[in-house]
Amino acid sequence: MQRMKWNRLFVLAACVVIAAAWPSEVFADELVGWGSHLHGQASPPSGDFVAADGGFYLSLAVRSDGSLVGWGQNDYGQASPPSGNDYVDVGAGYQHGVALKKDGSLVAWGLDDARLDVPSGNDFVAVSTAWAHGVALRSDGSLAGWGDDSSGRASPPSGNDYVAISSGQFGGLALKSDGSLVGWGSSYSGAASPPSGTDFAAVAAGAYHGVALRTDGSLVCWGWDNYGQSSPPSGTDFVAVAAGVYHSYALKADGSIVGWGIDYSHQISDIPSGTDFVAVVAGGYHGLALRRVEIEVDIDIKPGSSTNPINRESKGTVPVAILGASGFDASDVDPATVTLAGAAVKTKKNGKPQAALEDVNGDGRDDLVVHVVTQELDLDADDTVAVLEGELYDGTPIVGSDSVKVVK
Repeated sequence: MQRMKWNRLFVLAACVVIAAAWPSEVFADELVGWGSHLHGQASPPSGDFVAADGGFYLSLAVRSDGSLVGWGQNDYGQASPPSGNDYVDVGAGYQHGVALKKDGSLVAWGLDDARLDVPSGNDFVAVSTAWAHGVALRSDGSLAGWGDDSSGRASPPSGNDYVAISSGQFGGLALKSDGSLVGWGSSYSGAASPPSGTDFAAVAAGAYHGVALRTDGSLVCWGWDNYGQSSPPSGTDFVAVAAGVYHSYALKADGSIVGWGIDYSHQISDIPSGTDFVAVVAGGYHGLALRRVEIEVDIDIKPGSSTNPINRESKGTVPVAILGASGFDASDVDPATVTLAGAAVKTKKNGKPQAALEDVNGDGRDDLVVHVVTQELDLDADDTVAVLEGELYDGTPIVGSDSVKVVK
């Protein structure tokens, strides 16, 4: 029903598909779930994930190695996705699942009826599925639908200017390249009649309502509001949206999640706290979110020195080694993202960061030695620890610390 794909806090709404085959950078993090546990759909497995979707009583996810995993109701095999390591996106419906492969093709499994009749071809860049139908976005910006076509829910409009899609229980919604929204399917609840305007950045289709994110960071809803699912909070600090049957979620710029609507399965009251979330998705009666997990690394400030004296008035640099270890390759660190106590790595004349791989501690593993600008260090005279922060090339954050002695 609702799907998600994430790339940091980029405006990738859960249950919204942005027109790109897959992010150029894939971020692997842990999933957390809450809400209805009737079939275990809100209890994700451990591991690293890059995409996920919540269905009605089902959840599906793509692991960082490109394999699929499912959990929840499995009476038709819907929680038993196919094997392989070439998947980039997944959609969970009711009694079935759909996945997008690296080659741009679609596969489906579960209850064997029209909902599994995915279109052929290798030009798909996104997929979204709901009750018994689905919609996919082609690389040329056109849409393709399949499955139960009651009220036209599997018959999206023509055109080649679509950039995002979302399937709801009785229809679908799409975002166009000009920032406008279109809907199709049943008009019973008004969910297929989005507001006008060209200032939308993301959209999510629920069962009887819709949610959209405007370019100014504010939210708008339409359709049924019998449980408050179409009464979003105010503010302009939202970056993603998601919609379930009678509830909605939004991700804020600070990494926290807010929700509104029905709470009988604790899908609102059990929203996890914290500001380390990068994506959120709404299943039928549950929620899933991607939480960024930091990697703690060992560092050595001024390798070979035991006291690590720091003269803040120095016009030079301070060498810092990010130590390689079992299960951690220091060459995966992007030196351009590294800071020590707020100080950036010095940039050489060729525009590249001053960094090199060498084994500073003699353990046979490469360590990344970076040189940070001394006068940029945000250290006080009584500070005894300096914290390093940065990211791997895949976007995973790292953090480490070492002792220092500020001498000036």
